[in-house]
Amino acid sequence: MRISQKIDVKLLRNRVNVLRSTSKTLRELSKAPAPRGLNSTQQKELVKYNKWLEASSVALNELAKLGDGLLIRETELIQATQEMQEMNQSFNLQYLGLQRKMQQENRQFTMLSNIMKVRHDSVTSAINNVR
Repeated sequence: MRISQKIDVKLLRNRVNVLRSTSKTLRELSKAPAPRGLNSTQQKELVKYNKWLEASSVALNELAKLGDGLLIRETELIQATQEMQEMNQSFNLQYLGLQRKMQQENRQFTMLSNIMKVRHDSVTSAINNVR
């Protein structure tokens, strides 16, 4: 089951708690003793009603389990997202460090290149002056 919308974790947790509470209440009601003075037809209806209450309790409990599964997956997704953001931040810092180092090397290369050009021009000029 895939949910395309972002899950509101707090709301889902509240709903799961309500499902569990209702399931517990229905289970307790299904096990409650029968009132006195019921005729056989009423007793049969009470048995059917208690079975329905128990089945409803089980169904609500299953829904709560599904909600728990969604909460676990959502929590894992949030944690994975945070880890990815931290990793991305680390990569960005490494990339910035690499950029800074390359800029520094570029400045050094440019400086040496300019010095070598000045030397070359000076030597060339001196040779031309000697001729």
